[in-house]
Amino acid sequence: MLNQLRLTNKLLIILSVMTITLSSGCSDKKTIYELSSYQNYFDSLKIDLVHSIPSAANYYLKNIKSLSVEKRDSAFFIFTHYYYKVKFKLNDSLMYDLDLLNKLENKAFNKDSVVTGFKKIVSESGFKLNQSEGYYYVEESPNYLYSKFGKYVSPAISEYLSIRKKELNEGFAQDAALMISFKSITQRILTWQDYLIKFPDSYYSSQVNSYTNMYINALLGGLDNSPIFDENRLLLPEVKKAYDYFIQKSDSTENFLLINDLYKKLEKNSFKVNDEILDLINSRHESNE
Repeated sequence: MLNQLRLTNKLLIILSVMTITLSSGCSDKKTIYELSSYQNYFDSLKIDLVHSIPSAANYYLKNIKSLSVEKRDSAFFIFTHYYYKVKFKLNDSLMYDLDLLNKLENKAFNKDSVVTGFKKIVSESGFKLNQSEGYYYVEESPNYLYSKFGKYVSPAISEYLSIRKKELNEGFAQDAALMISFKSITQRILTWQDYLIKFPDSYYSSQVNSYTNMYINALLGGLDNSPIFDENRLLLPEVKKAYDYFIQKSDSTENFLLINDLYKKLEKNSFKVNDEILDLINSRHESNE
């Protein structure tokens, strides 16, 4: 679980440090003023002010949604920059707030004002509270960004948020085990490949590539509690079907060539893993560390 959190945070850090363009090509004084005011609003906040997120979202809906789509995108990046910084800070704080952690752990405090107040502001701010392996942490609420901003941002951003909403709702892995099928992983890879064909210059290209690499690694090597080979070192039937599906649906991409090469080596060896196949799998993982 901790490895998954680190990977997720690594992806989200990419989001939070992106360059935000506020006024490129802008000649409208009102537009410059509105975006500058929005940036100044966030600059005045501390990153532990989770309760500021709802009002910041409302500011966008009241003052920004009438601007050009380019400026709506810029304002959205301002918002998400702050949103993810708050998320990181909130998770850091949770590790050391022993009083809150004890109350969250003890069902006797379910109706305690501190617990209910914390859960309420977390939910209103677009996060959800989870627990795994004894750790409490907050994650992005799957529907939040798309429901708040999806219809105001550009098509490339809106579609990205829509795809991520679906993925976040389904989950990916927990406690080193997959929460979805191997075929679903292949569908995610194909979806992101199609997205980059449709939006090759997407603001989110680097994140999309990171997600795709994560899914490819899972498809090629499985997870600790979701292996791709059985106790006899044979490829699991579900994984074989997933490879078949991907090869049929994809064509001439780097991912296609990689999986097709692996599949042929497995087929040649009656779908039983050997050192050559392990080397291919391990080399892929090492190249992405």
